[in-house]
Amino acid sequence: MQSASKLASVFVTAAKWRRILVVNFFIFAFLGAGISLLLPKWYKANSTIIPSNKYSQGIDLAAMLNPFAGTGLDLSSAGSDMITFLGILKSRTIGEAAVKKFNLIDYWGSRNMDDALITLDSRISVDINNEGFILLEVEEKDPVLAADLVNFMVAQLDSVNKALSVQNAKATREFLEARVNEMMALLNAAEDSLRDFQEKNGAYSIPEQTMAMIQISADLQAQIYALEVKMQLLQGSVNADHPELLNSKLELKELKSKLNSLEGKGSSGDLAKYQIPFAKIPEIGMEFIRLTREVEKFGMILQVLYPQLENAKLEEVKNTPTIQVLDTARPALLRFKPTRSKITMIITFMGMALTVLYIIIAERWNAMRQTDEASYRQIDASWKAILTDAIFWKKRKKQF
Repeated sequence: MQSASKLASVFVTAAKWRRILVVNFFIFAFLGAGISLLLPKWYKANSTIIPSNKYSQGIDLAAMLNPFAGTGLDLSSAGSDMITFLGILKSRTIGEAAVKKFNLIDYWGSRNMDDALITLDSRISVDINNEGFILLEVEEKDPVLAADLVNFMVAQLDSVNKALSVQNAKATREFLEARVNEMMALLNAAEDSLRDFQEKNGAYSIPEQTMAMIQISADLQAQIYALEVKMQLLQGSVNADHPELLNSKLELKELKSKLNSLEGKGSSGDLAKYQIPFAKIPEIGMEFIRLTREVEKFGMILQVLYPQLENAKLEEVKNTPTIQVLDTARPALLRFKPTRSKITMIITFMGMALTVLYIIIAERWNAMRQTDEASYRQIDASWKAILTDAIFWKKRKKQF
């Protein structure tokens, strides 16, 4: 019965204030629509980027020519991963280039470059979508500027990444050139020593088994040197606990163990039953084997380094794109914000909520005047005093 009475009072109150409710509804609805029309339009431009090395690694001379490709030595440019591309796009280098290119300090009314970069950072969004591609988005009031900013940043990404790739290839090329020159000098010296030894002692042939042992030893020496070169490069670019570096150390230890076993310096292994320890070869034969092994060792090392050097030279001078643009940014025809219907609904809802609050207060005020006249007069007097003071201070402010 009490619930029915409350529901009836709600309907009675709504009927009493129906005109204000209807009028305020249309007022706030039109107000929301007007505000949504006055708000500036924002447009979004975007571009989808695919790193070129995601699908094509290009020509790898080292893999084609290196007889020890299975050792894992790969000094050619491996390309940048997704995190690198995201970092470049968010870098200050590209940000400053965009600000200067489009004169964004004056366009946005920024105080300086840092202020403009903060504004630019709030307008761009860089992320990896569900397909694993990079998605670059720019929000701007001018749809043409938004598209131009996206396309410019994509072009700068490719330019900066090329420069970084060339810098890395140059460092690799200089390192390999120094190693090649060193090995060439050692090879020439070893060849001269072998020739002088043959002319002096007339040693021009050795048993086939010894020759096979020389070949195995030279192969092991070459693989050991290749791994040492690889580890030198890795130590300069990765942490000490990197899996690839740890695996290389284990592989190097195993190769050295095999070489020591072959030379009779370590414990016998799988190769022991097929070898003749060098210590048991006659003095002249031993010297001949040593010199021949040195020549073949340096020759093997050069076979490893030459293809890597040529590949590094190719990486240094090539000018192929490092990214592929799947979707080029174009000026948007439709705004993406503000959403006028949503703004209109929110303002209308807030306006009606204030109207209902006003009706509740007014009803309580009228009820108090009828049921508790003393409290009503006290509140009314206090309210009038507050208004009087406000008017007084407002007049004094105008006088001064």
